[in-house]
Amino acid sequence: MTWKLRQILPNYFGVSVGDADTSANARLHQYEEQQFLNSDPDKLVAIAKTETQGDLYDQVNMGDHTVTLPRPFMFHLQPTQEHRNHQRSKDVSRVVSLYDNAGESFLPGADSVSSPVTRHLAHSTRLFFCFDPTQDPRFRKACRGKTHDPQMEHRANRLDRESNVRQDTILLEAIQRVRRHVLVQRELEFANRRVVQDGGFLP
Repeated sequence: MTWKLRQILPNYFGVSVGDADTSANARLHQYEEQQFLNSDPDKLVAIAKTETQGDLYDQVNMGDHTVTLPRPFMFHLQPTQEHRNHQRSKDVSRVVSLYDNAGESFLPGADSVSSPVTRHLAHSTRLFFCFDPTQDPRFRKACRGKTHDPQMEHRANRLDRESNVRQDTILLEAIQRVRRHVLVQRELEFANRRVVQDGGFLP
């Protein structure tokens, strides 16, 4: 998606896309090079699945405890010279943060006080759910004999990168969790407004 956005936004919408933080986007650059800049374009490649720990997460000290937070990919969007708002570039430019959550992050117990890996969703303006039909044996069976895609070959076991939880279950849990986090966030914002209006803490 990001590879295509870098091409489509400047050409069709007059908006340039750049890395707001190259170090944060380093993993994404690796994926793009592996998939689109491979010296052998016919070579099969496999993009590593999103993990629930590792270099896509940061340890942050918050008071007397440490929490694990996901690290976003960040992009700077600004109008090009062809854009009608080019003269107002400072006013209309934006930084877009994209979080890539692993499906396992939506399993029961995966989101906790010490590892609130999905609570940023309460602040998100857009949500994308990536469905991989090749993980569904019914889909692979329907495609058998109609394609040479190795992902469609019959296999008795899951691949290492595949989740052991049905994707529709993950989607439903993601929906419920977003709603729950948004509700909590709204209650906190309402409580903060009451405190400000009353000039102090509520009894």
